[in-house]
Amino acid sequence: MELGMVGLGRMGGNMSERLLRGGHRVVGYAQNVERVQRVVSLGGAGTDSLGGLVAQLRPPCTVWLMIPSEAVDATIEALLPLLARDDVVIDGGNSYYKDSVRRAARLAERGLHFVDVGTSGGIWGLREGYSMMVGGDRQVVKRLTPIFQTLAPAPDRGWGHVGPTGAGHFVKMIHNGIEYGMMQAYAEGFALMRRKEVFGLDLRQIAEIWKVRQRGTVMASRPGGAGPGRESEPRGDRRPRAGQRGGTLDRDGGHRARGRHPRDQPVAGAPVPLARGRAVR
Repeated sequence: MELGMVGLGRMGGNMSERLLRGGHRVVGYAQNVERVQRVVSLGGAGTDSLGGLVAQLRPPCTVWLMIPSEAVDATIEALLPLLARDDVVIDGGNSYYKDSVRRAARLAERGLHFVDVGTSGGIWGLREGYSMMVGGDRQVVKRLTPIFQTLAPAPDRGWGHVGPTGAGHFVKMIHNGIEYGMMQAYAEGFALMRRKEVFGLDLRQIAEIWKVRQRGTVMASRPGGAGPGRESEPRGDRRPRAGQRGGTLDRDGGHRARGRHPRDQPVAGAPVPLARGRAVR
């Protein structure tokens, strides 16, 4: 298959490379020219505009957005006059699921399709594959199946069509909340051990003992995955911005996956308080 990839940061760039390795044709577009050139050097095509990207795709076109959530609406509006009936726009970032439902309705007015893909995999996705929670029309998702099969850890695992439009980003939101809870639990646990000075604990040694190599989502691999001999994820700029729903920027302007927490969208009958325990003295 072929698709246009808008946004070639750590996620978009590595996903493009994995797709190219899998035999797909990728047309890359990003504001950073060097990132476009990297896709070209890997065997893909590049462009300096959205119009140039769509022009290089055979209809029906598939355009995958891997950009900060606050940039999705403007990018869709710029794409609308360029796309034709039955084309597909995929949002693989950490957009708010209600925004995804709204965007799908907007595209449907033009006879276009919208698919929301909650994507997890981080800096290890290129090698290990990406976990993808897909929301959208069943027939459209079926058409896109070869793309998901290539990006996933294996064609038959690590991804799935979880429901209609919005379901993919909703499930990813829950995934994010679980991940953040796990990370907080790790941090609190290591803080407790550090303060138990009487034992003189070597926290790096304990982290290595606890480390379990698992394939799959960042939720499985990140908490115990960084240590000696393994690259840790660059911090980037994690400070929230006014009105930001999800997604942060690296120092060089690339997109980092950082999504919403379930506490932002409570579900009736399913309270999600932050767990707070007491330290054992």
